Amino acid sequence: MTTPQQMRDRNIAFLNERGFRPATWMPLPSIVGEPSTESGFAGGTLRPEIEIANRLLCHCAVFAWGSAPTPFAQRIANFIATNGLQQRMTDEEVEIVSLSKEDASQQFAHMVGWRLENMWSLAWILGLADEPSSTTGQLPQETSQTLMSLFLPEFAVTADSLINQGKTQPIEKIVVWGRTGLEPTPAGLRVVVLDEQKKMVWD
Repeated sequence: MTTPQQMRDRNIAFLNERGFRPATWMPLPSIVGEPSTESGFAGGTLRPEIEIANRLLCHCAVFAWGSAPTPFAQRIANFIATNGLQQRMTDEEVEIVSLSKEDASQQFAHMVGWRLENMWSLAWILGLADEPSSTTGQLPQETSQTLMSLFLPEFAVTADSLINQGKTQPIEKIVVWGRTGLEPTPAGLRVVVLDEQKKMVWD
């Protein structure tokens, strides 16, 4: 019987031969647990809502600092300071928000747009946005507006207020089941939600 590691190795080799560079650090079933044959889910716990909400705030802060008009600078700076976001950011994120608003916009405006897509997944987990789809393509404008409406116009939101606005999805919905497109997914393989720090949203 093919093991999860053998399956991964074969699929990664298949993709590498065709010019793709898939991630190799995703957790295997031996780490995240085996599924239930009845429900497809064997338990697990969601990371604390406050951590998920703070990552959402960090993405918003970096996106806004790199792309929002200059008149928003003081509001965004207060938003970052009030929520203590620099202590929750990656080194790259701290580097961006440590620049002046003008310099950040000039250097990173073309690079921060994908943060909205990260925000979408986290906002959905907290019950603040519609469920993302792998077939959606470019982020819909109405979804972008929904995400930014959580923060605009004053950037006065906090992690607690975000949590209170929504209803966190059950863990069973957050674990995504599917197939690679190369061959059927063997029993036990799953895709989990991670953030850019390679931390699982659930474990």
